[in-house]
Amino acid sequence: MGGAAAAVAAWSRGREPAPEARARFAAPPDRTGLGRSLAAKRLASAMIDISDGLVLDSRRLATASGVAVRIRPDRVPVNVAAGGDLNQALEGGEDYELMFTAHPKGKERILALGRELSVQLTRIGTVGQGADVALEDGEGHHVRPGRGGYDHFMDPSGNPR
Repeated sequence: MGGAAAAVAAWSRGREPAPEARARFAAPPDRTGLGRSLAAKRLASAMIDISDGLVLDSRRLATASGVAVRIRPDRVPVNVAAGGDLNQALEGGEDYELMFTAHPKGKERILALGRELSVQLTRIGTVGQGADVALEDGEGHHVRPGRGGYDHFMDPSGNPR
């Protein structure tokens, strides 16, 4: 996560992005096969593509599903092109990864599907009661993140366009 956002950030500063960031932006991974397989096998209970930022799209999933999403930032795979910038991984867009929720009983089948499709799957958090998003540290403390991400209907200040 965050590789494509690193390219966008470089371009917005008038700089050429690192080759890894440019590649991540120009050729995002195709996760349609994974999404279709998860749906066909009824392994996912909810799914969203992460194109506007992990935090913002997680909030959309939480709101639509009526659940609370708890993200463990230490588990989020930060793309090497992001230079270790966790903020870019959480709030940057254009990654086009797939986030899904699933019942724990399906874990082994889901991991097998990931291996079959050569897709690295990473559990980055949990889902529970509520309807919000929080970042969770390893000790169970929750921090509510900012807006995080790109909202097509809001300007950068959070006002409607």
